[in-house]
Amino acid sequence: MKFDDPVLDLAVALAILSSVRGVLIPAKLVALGELNLAGTTSKVMRRSDRCREAERLGYKKWVDQKNAPNVKELEKILNNNYRT
Repeated sequence: MKFDDPVLDLAVALAILSSVRGVLIPAKLVALGELNLAGTTSKVMRRSDRCREAERLGYKKWVDQKNAPNVKELEKILNNNYRT
C-alpha cells in the first residue's frame, strides 16, 4: 500500500503508539495531521471537508493538531482516554 498524503502521519503514529503501549483505540476515531521530525503536528489542509466526510461515514471522535499538537500529547490522549 502506498499513501502520499502527509495528513496520514498522525494516524500512523497513533497506530504505532497504541501497539507499543498496548492501548486499544476506538474503531470510529479519525486522526489527521502531518508530523515533522521534531514530533509536532502541522495544520491540516481542508480539515473541515475531511471531518465532514468522516462524520458522514460514521466517525465520531477526532485527533488532530488542535488536541494533539505533538507526539507527547498524543500519548497522553491514548493513556487518558483509551486504556484497556
